[in-house]
Amino acid sequence: MNINLQPLKKEEIDLFNREDERAFNVHARYFPDGLIPGAAEGDRDEYELSKIIEEPKFTILSIKDGEKFIGGAIVEDMGKGVREIVIFFLIVEYQSKGVGKAALDMVEAYFPEAEVFHLITPSQVIRNTVFYVNKCGYHIVKVVGFDPVSNTADYVFEKKKLILEVKRNDT
Repeated sequence: MNINLQPLKKEEIDLFNREDERAFNVHARYFPDGLIPGAAEGDRDEYELSKIIEEPKFTILSIKDGEKFIGGAIVEDMGKGVREIVIFFLIVEYQSKGVGKAALDMVEAYFPEAEVFHLITPSQVIRNTVFYVNKCGYHIVKVVGFDPVSNTADYVFEKKKLILEVKRNDT
């Protein structure tokens, strides 16, 4: 495998949208009526690629194996060294194969100036929580959107870059 990142090309927008939806639909069984929060057409308008691809606060990345599109990420600059990974996915065929951590590490490394990364994932998808916490070093910092009827919520994750400062004793 030759995993790499490239800025999304305009001609890849439809592919990105199609594969993003397909990747998230794998988890539909965990949600009432099979509807994944944020995946409904109206919920995704905020991140419609054809609208945000030119906005400087967003970076849209293709994750590739060689030249084959295998996933994507949308990262928003929140200011003051904070980036929010709004969308991160791998196509179904590349999930649970050890590629996710390498791809997420590449996404984070794409922003060397970032000090903090945030991302959000539904509480129902324990697999994602295990991945972000146990494999990628994220911590749950907040629970939002709690629904007492369905007993569901979204977890807000955070990862701070370790900045090692070497002090010299010049005498």
